[in-house]
Amino acid sequence: YNTITAECTADSICNVKKDLTLTLCAPESLTYDGTEKSAYIDDNYNKAAFPDNYTIEYFNGDKKLSSVPVGAGDYTAKIKVGNAVASVDFTVAKAKLTVTSEGYSGTYDGAAHGITVDTGDSDAVIYYAEEELTKDNYMTAGTTEDLTFTDAGKYTVYFYAVSDNYDPVPASGSNTVSIAKSEATTSAKPTAIADLKFSGEEQVLVTPGSTKDGDLVYAVSDSKEQAPDDKEYSEDIPKGKEIGTYFIWFKVKGDKNHFDTEPECIEAVIGESRSALGDVNNDGIINVTDITKIAAHVKGKKLLKNDEIIRADINKDGKITVTDITKVAAHVKGKKLIKG
Repeated sequence: YNTITAECTADSICNVKKDLTLTLCAPESLTYDGTEKSAYIDDNYNKAAFPDNYTIEYFNGDKKLSSVPVGAGDYTAKIKVGNAVASVDFTVAKAKLTVTSEGYSGTYDGAAHGITVDTGDSDAVIYYAEEELTKDNYMTAGTTEDLTFTDAGKYTVYFYAVSDNYDPVPASGSNTVSIAKSEATTSAKPTAIADLKFSGEEQVLVTPGSTKDGDLVYAVSDSKEQAPDDKEYSEDIPKGKEIGTYFIWFKVKGDKNHFDTEPECIEAVIGESRSALGDVNNDGIINVTDITKIAAHVKGKKLLKNDEIIRADINKDGKITVTDITKVAAHVKGKKLIKG
């Protein structure tokens, strides 16, 4: 059906006896390469029998194309001479396409990471999923958006390549994304509060630190050489009440993307109160009011509290007695001033 034979409808044609057949030929290169696949008319025909310029039309099934086909597929080329039509069918095969993939391995950095699938300059579309993809499920189970991960962990990413013009090899496969935890850091380290003095009440010992990589945890120990066990740490800010040195250990308890840091130790000290002995109510003056408060304590009428006891224990024997009242009274009368 790819030929048209001239009929003797005029003397000028019937006097010619050779090459009265017009032949339409399929393209010679029939593998996709990005160029037009043009059918052609064999030059061995009689120009007198076929004097016109003939246009080749192309069809994809019943659909007439507006231009010469380029992509892979099944086509029909046609020419028409009068009422006669010559046609030739041809198929442009898909080109072979080598597909390669590369995984990712690195340390957590807060960025998203995925696998890389290389299909060169082809028109291939890649589908991704966390389950194996096949020709039967890639459209329902896969996505053409990059499948990426940010958190530390190991992930398997499957891919499936499809193309109108290429035959991907391999069409499917998988690779891994491996993100390791990174070392936690502190935005600010905790520091010991200076010049703490005994008050009889619990006092915060440190200015808290901060971190974006987990939680800062603390533990108070009696050793600055040996870090406490993990179970002894908490997020509570350390406090102390008694006079003395406190060894405060801290570390970052890493989140899902960070390792714990090594414990560090700082020292906080609660010193003796600077309040004057005898000035029980701490108003800056030793007077009858202070004597009255000590006496009420000794008689059991109104007990002194915490730092008041320290300031009332004039002889520092650990007890509040009549002796302390006598010493304060002597100070008030100017007979024997209290030292310290």
